Amino acid sequence: MSELDDFRREVVKTTDLPADLALLAEATFGVLKEDPFEGFGLRALHPGETASPYDTSYLTAEDLADLDITANVAAISEVADRARWVAVGENGEAYGYWLDGRDQLGGSPIVKYDTEGQFELIPGTHLTEAVVADIVFDDVEEWEELTEPLTDAGLTFSVQDPSDLSEQEPEADPTPRALHERLYIERRAAQGG
Repeated sequence: MSELDDFRREVVKTTDLPADLALLAEATFGVLKEDPFEGFGLRALHPGETASPYDTSYLTAEDLADLDITANVAAISEVADRARWVAVGENGEAYGYWLDGRDQLGGSPIVKYDTEGQFELIPGTHLTEAVVADIVFDDVEEWEELTEPLTDAGLTFSVQDPSDLSEQEPEADPTPRALHERLYIERRAAQGG
């Protein structure tokens, strides 16, 4: 089996990949001659790689004895279980699909877990659109620069101006952020805090 097949089976857990995720996986695992994602450092999560919401390797023994930290780690892990983490940004952000009871990746809101330990739903009609918009904010020139190689590779985008996406709030109840806050409070209360 190839690494691409392992990605489908182990990371995404389906062979029915959205078109942009299939392109990202092909770029990451060397199927494509040129990587249209290179301009902004997005790559597919490698099979066997731990998505950042689950990485606790940075915690010390002292951290693990702190009830606030252990409650937060437990809450993060539980929220992370409701998403399918599939990609990593150049600064270590994790990106995925907020499934929370859904079966299909396509149409699911896109969720980001940043390097500060925060969950956020980001607007976009697909993962790549959401990530590029998150990177460029409202910079139309940078949007065009980053989306051009992706468009040349066959991806379509729902907007030409990334600021139009900021008006489209992803819908989820609860949001990952709200769920994290609630679970943290519950875990902390259960510990007597």
